[in-house]
Amino acid sequence: MSNTAVILKPIHELFSEHFFLTDYQKGDSWERWQVKELLNDILGFCDKENRADNESYYFQPIVLNTREAGWEMLDGKQRLMTIFLIMEYLNRRYSKKFRREVFTLEYRHSSARTEYLLSLGNKKADYFEFMNMYESFDEIKKWFENHMSRINGFESIFLFKVQLLWCELNVTIDAESAFSPHHIS
Repeated sequence: MSNTAVILKPIHELFSEHFFLTDYQKGDSWERWQVKELLNDILGFCDKENRADNESYYFQPIVLNTREAGWEMLDGKQRLMTIFLIMEYLNRRYSKKFRREVFTLEYRHSSARTEYLLSLGNKKADYFEFMNMYESFDEIKKWFENHMSRINGFESIFLFKVQLLWCELNVTIDAESAFSPHHIS
């Protein structure tokens, strides 16, 4: 028997969460153009005339399964990674004392990927999956450099008005076995 909960969650409500990422999904992060398109789209939402105070920007769903120490990512790894990368960039503007605690990502089968996330942007990657993360993070940096005067307003909208469709499952199957065939390219 399984239970499913579907709710909307603003980005700031993810901060205390721990996510386990699996290898059976597509690559770790979006291409540069996809990251830029998302940032431009959110900026467009920021600039929207006559936007109601209770209006939100809706992000595509992430599908999760409960685990003892957090959430197993079933679908939406690239979306969640992009959110993580944006938060990492925004956070690095502050001294360590004032940084927000961002949610954690842990790879189920790769401690090297988890370690790379912790040093993100400090070195260019040589492994393809790391390279994609590096390229996405680099695109985020470049985008914000071109929108520096808008960064505080963007951050506020991003944290409180951007909402994820959070699909929470509570299933007792081995998700990796069940979903692997569906994510093979």
